Amino acid sequence: QALRVDPNNAAAHMGLAIGYGRKGNWDQAEAELRTILRLTPDGAQAHDAMATVLDHKDDRDGAIREFRRASELDPHSLQYRKDLEDVLKPWGK
Repeated sequence: QALRVDPNNAAAHMGLAIGYGRKGNWDQAEAELRTILRLTPDGAQAHDAMATVLDHKDDRDGAIREFRRASELDPHSLQYRKDLEDVLKPWGK
């Protein structure tokens, strides 16, 4: 309903992305996150969420790129650094 009022509501799109991700619908989650990133390209949380989706879709390079971007945007976030470290471990990058 929030998107009917404001189709550019990034928080509403994030809610949809999370819902799709919980259901394992990674393509729809990715589409919502791409919308969010278009609306708020410097949103660290959206980059971190996109990385998680890409990781689930076995796009490790994309996930690494997005986790790095989230860490760059919010260098004080321990969670974003941990997420990046976790995705790098299996690949030794």
